[in-house]
Amino acid sequence: WGLEAFVEPIVKRFRYHFGGNRKTNRVDKPEWFVSFISDMIKDHSPIIVEILQPVAEIVCASIDTEIRYFFDLLSQFVRSLIRKCIHWRLDKSYKVLESSD
Repeated sequence: WGLEAFVEPIVKRFRYHFGGNRKTNRVDKPEWFVSFISDMIKDHSPIIVEILQPVAEIVCASIDTEIRYFFDLLSQFVRSLIRKCIHWRLDKSYKVLESSD
């Protein structure tokens, strides 16, 4: 939903740095992309926790109680980054390793 619009620019930046013929695109340096993700979580957590989460809770409070559910935007943000970035990078690494046989 709306959180995806928040995540997409980060994913685009990740793919820029860790795809193609960039100096940062090194299979032997997985700590670089893990560090990138960790930094993005640290940098964006305050915005999510202090601004987006309270707004989402207000919106959810107005929803019919039968369909209201508890959710944590920070967890969804982290999960989305891992799914979109780390899985993409691991898939790219696997293809590089596979083609070097």
